Amino acid sequence: MHGGGDDQTGWVQFGEVLSITDRAIKDGAIPPIIIMPDANTGRRGYFNDPKGDWPYEDFFFKELMPYVERKYRIKSDKKFRAVAGLSMGGGGRFIYALHYPESFSSVCPLSAVTGLLSVEEAKTSLSRTNPSIADTAVVSYYNHYSVLAVVNNMSDVQKNQSGGI
Repeated sequence: MHGGGDDQTGWVQFGEVLSITDRAIKDGAIPPIIIMPDANTGRRGYFNDPKGDWPYEDFFFKELMPYVERKYRIKSDKKFRAVAGLSMGGGGRFIYALHYPESFSSVCPLSAVTGLLSVEEAKTSLSRTNPSIADTAVVSYYNHYSVLAVVNNMSDVQKNQSGGI
């Protein structure tokens, strides 16, 4: 997944995804299908907006992944799925791995945005686009989309199942 200010073409233009993938196919390492959706369509981010008008995480898991699995001949088991992202995209991948550990065998969050560091910071950030956001919505959003909060709220059993975060 691309970073903020970029779009789905960034991995091709700057990330060398074509040459890396061609080399991996030639070497027999992977038979990939690479999906690069765009999350810079007037709104940025890979998370569900607290107002409910940008449900990107829901779209990714409830629409995009099922569509790709229906449209293309791919294996949908966890061991055949990996995700990567840069900056904003890395943060999205990191959160998706924490929210859906059963979905991906590998996750590569590169220079990942890890979210807001405190509820106060979340309130300031979310108030810019939603001035009347309720404190309960801020706390809920923070607990769901801050890597720090998600990991701190995980049980030791979950942490061990997630590969020892």
